[in-house]
Amino acid sequence: MVTAKDIKAGKVKQTIILDLGGVGSEEAFHDAFQKAMGFPDNHGKDMNGWITCMALLAAPNSKISSTININPGEAIAINVIDSDSFMNEHPELFCSFVESVAFANQRHLADGISPAIHLVFC
Repeated sequence: MVTAKDIKAGKVKQTIILDLGGVGSEEAFHDAFQKAMGFPDNHGKDMNGWITCMALLAAPNSKISSTININPGEAIAINVIDSDSFMNEHPELFCSFVESVAFANQRHLADGISPAIHLVFC
């Protein structure tokens, strides 16, 4: 969770707006993320590819995203728009999304850096 302390400390370097309204399938979910995050076309439109991309965001000299540029120890905030509807209409995909963020952040911790992904549900 993003806290005022994180923002004041300058840890949150970028805020991404992710609108999940109208996302009706896993493929559409990955398309929305690819667009919002600037992932390459060959990122693999499944949760394994998604986790890899998210875990690489804070890697030194990472070029996984064309729009996000953070360093180890910095973070992004993803403002998830229409999260209630998405959760109610696609509970399994919503749970998979949240679990995958946790897994990517665990990879950051295993690499000795702070979790880089903060979710804000709107």
